[in-house]
Amino acid sequence: MSTILIQRAHILSMDAKIGEITDGDILIENNVIKQVGKQIEPTEDMEVIDGSGYIVMPGFVDTHRHVYQQLFSQAFTEWSLSEYYSQFLDDIGSKLRPQEIYVGSYIGYLEAINSGVTTVLHWANSTNTYEHGLEILKADSQISMRTIVAIADSVQPLDEDANFKKMLRLRETNSNPLTQIALGAISSDVERFKRSIKEAREQNVFATAHVGGVPGEDGLIEHLYEEGLPLDYINFAHCNQLSDKDYEIFAKEDISVSITPEIEMLMGHGNPPFYQILSKGGRPSIGADTTSVVGADMITQLRVALAYTHSVHNELVNIKGEEPSLGVFNAKSVLEMSTIDGARALRMEDQIGSLTPGKKADLMMINTARHQTAPLYDPYNYVLMNVNAGNIEQVMIDGKWMKRDGKVVHAPVDTDLLNDSTRFMKEQLERYQGVRV
Repeated sequence: MSTILIQRAHILSMDAKIGEITDGDILIENNVIKQVGKQIEPTEDMEVIDGSGYIVMPGFVDTHRHVYQQLFSQAFTEWSLSEYYSQFLDDIGSKLRPQEIYVGSYIGYLEAINSGVTTVLHWANSTNTYEHGLEILKADSQISMRTIVAIADSVQPLDEDANFKKMLRLRETNSNPLTQIALGAISSDVERFKRSIKEAREQNVFATAHVGGVPGEDGLIEHLYEEGLPLDYINFAHCNQLSDKDYEIFAKEDISVSITPEIEMLMGHGNPPFYQILSKGGRPSIGADTTSVVGADMITQLRVALAYTHSVHNELVNIKGEEPSLGVFNAKSVLEMSTIDGARALRMEDQIGSLTPGKKADLMMINTARHQTAPLYDPYNYVLMNVNAGNIEQVMIDGKWMKRDGKVVHAPVDTDLLNDSTRFMKEQLERYQGVRV
């Protein structure tokens, strides 16, 4: 049995009952957190780690990331959302070989781990064949990251019935306990979307969909709700251009929402709807979306979320003279969104999202002793404003160290495969003006 004791750390548990502990200890047995507190007595069989000078907190839960698109890192930054649809989803995405999906997934998981992400919903919308899906499962098994893989095609218009069957087949094939297979559903055809939601619930499959990133979907959530559809097991991403009633339903019914602030403002989805949901009592979660457009660093998304939401609040107060009902929204709130609220959004709050005895040992250790980021006054502000991937020195997933002493433990992806896939992608991108290759 593997037993690890982290001593004398500054613990941000993200558990409302445990709270924040200075000079605290965490005891881990195998893959489970056994005890969180002070002065836990070590024994000879324990690996004892000195946590002084470190903040220890749960790993980030990224609830919406197209992980495999790390292969195209920042290649699409200048594209609008409509260009992404026409040039990638309708064209390049449909031509990707299984190899590109494997390479992109492998390096995408490593990039996520490097910035403290321990769980990710992988919106795999170029899983065009069963063989493409097998390559994702291969990368998952090699990296051993906690993942929900949402299976979807890139080809437009989608044959969602065929995609559903492919998803079920991959779910039967998957044997990795850290990987859950989910459905990537498409909302543009409302009747087909409703059938997908029902079918997913009947098969006990978690589902996720992009909604509200384009005009014309306001009122969609209200319609689904009034139809009595099972919305408790589906995650809605973006949700930018929805109605006030839609946002009320999100909050009232505790529906899973993932907002990806940086990309939504950059590509034209609409403004991130943090304020609309928070002001009604809802708790959205956060994702990075596609690193073919933005960077892989999760902390950046959290800073953007805080700044943008305060900007909306300040405009209401200072310019319009209104009395907003947002309440306290600060660094701690945003870190909760990226940990325990992210776990709730993925219906995994009983397993991850906080440093709570009985939950899985998914955590990160942040070095606060470096002169570049000292001193430390408020630990929540410190993490949000001063931390980067460089001082996230240790990352643990399921009781195993995935990053040690500032380095991801896994070997890089095969160089020949990476070079071949990069060459293939450059050939695809050369057909579009404005893309540097």
